[in-house]
Formats: sequence, C-alpha cells, structure tokens
Amino acid sequence: MSTLTRLVSPASWLGRTTILACIILLPFVGFLAGDGYPLLTPEALAGIALLWIVCACLAFCFRGLAFRGIFIVAVCVIAAVPLQREASRWAAIPLAVTIVALASVSAGLMALLHGRFYQVLATFSLGMLAAHLAPILLPAGAPRMAPEKPAHVLRLILDEHMGPAGLPPEIAACRHAADTIRTTFGNAGFELFPYAYSNYATTLDSVPSLLNRVLLPHRHALLQQPAPDLRGVFHANTSKFLDEYRARGLAVRLVQYRNIDFSNGRGALVTQYPGSLAHLARAPGSWIDRFRLVIGHYQASNAVLARFRGFFPFRCGLRMVLPISAEAIWPDGLITEITAAAKPTLFLAHILSPHGPYVYRPDGSLRDIRVWARDEDYERLNRQDYEERYTRYAEQVEYVQSQLGRLFDELRRAGLLDQMCVVVHGDHGSRILLQRPGLKPTRVHGPAGVDRYDYDTAPDPQDLRDRFSVLLAIKLPGRQAATINSDKGSAQRFLSERLYGQEIVRPSPVDSAFLFDAQGKPREIRMGNLWDH
Repeated sequence: MSTLTRLVSPASWLGRTTILACIILLPFVGFLAGDGYPLLTPEALAGIALLWIVCACLAFCFRGLAFRGIFIVAVCVIAAVPLQREASRWAAIPLAVTIVALASVSAGLMALLHGRFYQVLATFSLGMLAAHLAPILLPAGAPRMAPEKPAHVLRLILDEHMGPAGLPPEIAACRHAADTIRTTFGNAGFELFPYAYSNYATTLDSVPSLLNRVLLPHRHALLQQPAPDLRGVFHANTSKFLDEYRARGLAVRLVQYRNIDFSNGRGALVTQYPGSLAHLARAPGSWIDRFRLVIGHYQASNAVLARFRGFFPFRCGLRMVLPISAEAIWPDGLITEITAAAKPTLFLAHILSPHGPYVYRPDGSLRDIRVWARDEDYERLNRQDYEERYTRYAEQVEYVQSQLGRLFDELRRAGLLDQMCVVVHGDHGSRILLQRPGLKPTRVHGPAGVDRYDYDTAPDPQDLRDRFSVLLAIKLPGRQAATINSDKGSAQRFLSERLYGQEIVRPSPVDSAFLFDAQGKPREIRMGNLWDH
C-alpha cells in the first residue's frame, strides 16, 4: 500500500482525519491564501489547528457508513454555495437542488471508485489549494505604460466622503480635514464644491442616480433586481451613463468592489477588488482580535457555511474592513491601469474609502482593532462617542487626501492629468449620527435603516449634513486654475451643469434630499436651511 493510499485510507483514524481535512481544513487555508493573508501568523495557525482538531474528533467518533455520511455532509456544506454560484452563469438552480445533486454525485463516486475515491479527492483538493497559492507564488508582472498620452475621463467615487463644509465644525480634526481637502484639490487645479450634497443616503440609490442623472421613484429603482444574485452581487443599471461615453468613442474600464457591479454584465471591462484581509495582518491589537475578524469573514463567506459556523466550535460576528480591502487597488492599482491604457478610456472607480471602519491615521498607519471594531454599527451615538468617531473619520479622510494627492501627482508625471476630465465625488455623508430630540423609532437597525425617514420634527441641519454632505470636485480638460464654488446645491445639479451643460431650473426636486418610508417610497426633504449652524 502506497504512502498516499495509507494516508487517505478510511480504515484508520489518521486516514479519516486527512480525508476530512481535505474537505474542511484546506478550504479555510485557500480562503486565507486567496485573500493574501499571511499563513504564518498566530491567528491563521490557530484557525488551522482548531479545524484540524475538529477533523480529528469527527474521524475518531465516526467510521464506516457513519463516516461516509459525515463526509457527504461536509462536502455539501463547503461546496454547495460555490457550485451554485458557478452554475448561475448558465441557469438559476435552487440551493436545495444543488445540495441534493452534490450529495448524490458524492455517494455515487464513492460506490464507483471504492478506495480510490479518497485518493482522487486528496489530489483534487491539493490542486485547488495550489490554484489559490499560485498568484502569491507567481505574481503577474505590471502592465507597461502606454507610449501615447490619450485623453482619459476619470470618475472616482470615494465612498462616504463628505465635503469640507459638511464636517462638524466644532470638532478640531474635522476642521483640519476640511482644510486638507481644500489644499489637495487646490494644488491639482480642481473646481471644488464644498456645499454639495447627495439626494440619497445609501450607495445603491445615490451612485446609480448620479451616474444616470435621474431621481428615483422608489428605493433601489436603478438596480436590475432588488436583491443580490447568487454570488452576493448587486447589479446597478448604468446603461445610460456608460453608453454616453461609448458613443463618444471611449473605451470603458470599471474598478469596483466585488459585491456592487456597475458594468451591466460586461465583465471583461471590470477590475474587481475582493474583500481582502491581507493588510489586516499588520493591524495593531492582539492576535485574538485579528483571529475573530478572520474567522468571522470565513464563516460569513457563504450562507451554508455560515449555518455550520465554518466547522469552528463557535461563531465570530462579521466585521467588515472595507478600507483595508481597497488597498488591493487604491491608489497604486488605479494609477497603473490609467497609465497603461493605450486609447482614450472612461475609468469609473468605486473605492470603499474613507468608508468605515476608520482604521487609518493621517499617516496611513493602522489603529488598534479594539478602537474601530464597532465603527460600522450605525447606531445613534451620545455626544462623546459622536465626536470620537468623527475624529477617527476625519483622520481617515486626511489619509485618503494624501492618496488622492499621490494619484494626481503620478498622473501629472505621466503627462495625463492636464488633458483629462477628472470628477471626484462621494456617494453620501458619513452617516455618523448623534442622538437627538425629535426622532421616532424606525424598528430598523444597522445599515438597512440609514435611509429611513426617522424625523418627528424638522430635521436638524447637521443631522442632514451627516447623511447627505458629499465631496465634489471637477477638473475639465486643460483647466489649471483652482477655484472654490460657494454655490449650495445637489451634486446631481452641479454635475449636470458642468459636464453636460444642462442647467436645472430651481426650485426643483434635484435640490432636495430623500429618505424612504416603510414602503420604500421617497419622502422629500427641502434643503434650504442645510448650511445653517
């Protein structure tokens, strides 16, 4: 009997442990490797060791027909959702059907291949792990810079980036961040709109509305379907926006986070950055804090895996670290894409920073995990917590401004910036909200409640700024002189006037903001006193 055969033989406890490890443990290692997370860290090794213990305990307790049953359950837990997602490219198959098919095929292969089944399984599992490790061991070379200087268009969306006039002026860090914003765009020759605001308070409404220049009859009106697809992706309808640039002869390139798609199904045009945890490994804090974050992400990576806690003996809550994920592409990856493009191209980039949690100090160093772990709880805060969270937000904004400065400097160095049209804007405010009088309970908590109309009395102006103030800066081709535009209005109106020459007659709903009632219908909020202090 060969070494491999003995190692994966279900007749021995060690063999059964190895078989289960191929199904339960190796996918976790692949998850870490796929995210670029260092494997030789205490938190990664602790997770690997825990799952090996789980495999060993199951192998010790079950043998024979019972072991085969446990094995098939493990296969379905690990593989059902990924298989369903792959099949969704051709057909929408219910999850229950996928599980039944997977269990049946596994049982059939066991009967057909007899003892060789587990050898084939081990070989396949190791091959899948090698595929995850290949990008780390054999990184792709950087694309070459385009020899010519085509006139590109850059539409850069910085998620949750407020304008300088929207930041609470009583907080010192916010005043400093506002000055930094003015300096960054002044140095690069932009027209800055400090008093711009969004019409909506969530990305899935605000960004499609801004891109297509329309207001919405109801929540999520510009999504191709109200719920995410089987891959967990929301698909926004951006056909009007993208077709306008294609009609002008521009190629289209999208840079986006993996769960919001702006491409209208043209995947070849897209660079997606995943929810990578790679840079989390250098975050200050105990290894146990990082362990909880990593395991929480793994357990939440698909619905069936979440139900079984990823085979860990406990559940860790999911805490998103979206600004850290953005480091996979921002700003260096975006700079590389733009400088390598050989023909005039529209670049639409959605960067999830300075979106919470507020992990960065102004110099780009990471805060201790325990400081920012609850930044995305979306609850209304007391005054002390409000000011502390806004201080962290403002310092993260300063770091984003330094990244923007590097982007502009590199584009100018490449001879591209002066002839480009560059539009930088947020999608909505920080949504850091203070406990205030005149609010009604909405019975909706977390991110699903941030766009609900929850006012019993007239909204407080700063509360509206916290929800709707957005960064907006525009640089048209050939424009060199920086200006600060003190007009007060929606980003929708300013973009229509500057980019499309369509002046909007006021009063108009475009200069209102909208929150939604329980039925998803918009409630108009007139913004005439938005800038009153």
